[in-house]
Amino acid sequence: MKILLPLSLFIFLLSACNKDITTEEIDSDVGVSASKENLNVQLAVETEKLYPSSAYEIIFCDKVVKNKVHVKFKKITVHDFGFAAFTPAQCFIDLGELANGEYEITFELHKKKTKGKLIVGSTIELTLDAGSNVKPL
Repeated sequence: MKILLPLSLFIFLLSACNKDITTEEIDSDVGVSASKENLNVQLAVETEKLYPSSAYEIIFCDKVVKNKVHVKFKKITVHDFGFAAFTPAQCFIDLGELANGEYEITFELHKKKTKGKLIVGSTIELTLDAGSNVKPL
């Protein structure tokens, strides 16, 4: 009986949290730019396609290991709130405090990989292979 109450509370909270969020496939190419915010390197990402609300957000996963960065774009979340204006879906990826140097960077979108180079120093430089579905902003 002691476990029944916490278990039912967990199930209720889990189901209540997901009612106002839906996901859909990314049906657009994306643009990426890099900058430094305080000491952290940050990537700004947005779709080329415009969506009817500001509530569209790109879902991603990222991994930084030694001098390699890998970012996989998964889907777009759509929340039930947001301003009614045509805007791209966006996300900001905080890579943390990276040491100065050169990093191999790979973006994955629709099972297609785009390779590039991220140079961290007093400024940030991001270059990407041409002809891909992930492009510089």
